[in-house]
Amino acid sequence: MQIVRKRRERHGFQGWQNRALAWVLSPFFRCRCRIPEHLATLEEPVVFVSNHYEIFGPLAMVVSLPLKFRFWSNSIILEPTKHIEKMAPDARRAMPLLPLGVIRWMLTWLTPVWERAIRCLEPIPVYKQDVGLQRASIRRSVDCMLRGDHIVLFPETAVPHYSNGSVTAFYRSFVLIGEYYRRATGKQAAFVPVYVDRWRRRITFGEVVRYGDGDPVTVCGQVCDEVRGRILAMAEAAHPGITRTEDGACE
Repeated sequence: MQIVRKRRERHGFQGWQNRALAWVLSPFFRCRCRIPEHLATLEEPVVFVSNHYEIFGPLAMVVSLPLKFRFWSNSIILEPTKHIEKMAPDARRAMPLLPLGVIRWMLTWLTPVWERAIRCLEPIPVYKQDVGLQRASIRRSVDCMLRGDHIVLFPETAVPHYSNGSVTAFYRSFVLIGEYYRRATGKQAAFVPVYVDRWRRRITFGEVVRYGDGDPVTVCGQVCDEVRGRILAMAEAAHPGITRTEDGACE
């Protein structure tokens, strides 16, 4: 299985306009990203579970991960022109010196470009408030895996707000991909912990965590805790003391 892909072979980078956009973003978000041997030898698609780190984590993965993948995105992000008021406070935290009115004005002009660009990457929308649509996102993810695509997701709750290099609690529902994948293939899905290190501009991969047999609720909790624990361990190894305020919970 050829795991490493050139950018033009990945979702969203087939046109020169999209590759040009990636070229513009790369100086700000590109990280060193070497696929380790234990992943390169796998013969099935995997689920990469990463810390969020505000907007840096998703964009770093998009421009740096040399794989053919689909990523989860909050449905609000896919329709930003409809949600400017909800997005403005987060943008204000990223740009604290700008007045809120200026930020709203900037979002009004920038969100149409943003919406077009992100849709080119063919993300899988995730709906936090609708269980039925959540299950549809999981089924769509499994369908993508059956076609050979990896999945990239960022399950942090951001409560409290995304921490500076550590990892907040996880929503555990993403692990249901493993249950649906087992039903479709009879195989144990592979979940790969990922730590995006903004300060060192590096993406690090942990050992694979497999979805096992048993009660789905119990297994989901175990996989979620194990994956998050390994991401926290990578964060602690990179920046000792950074995880001291984290409680390790999944929701």
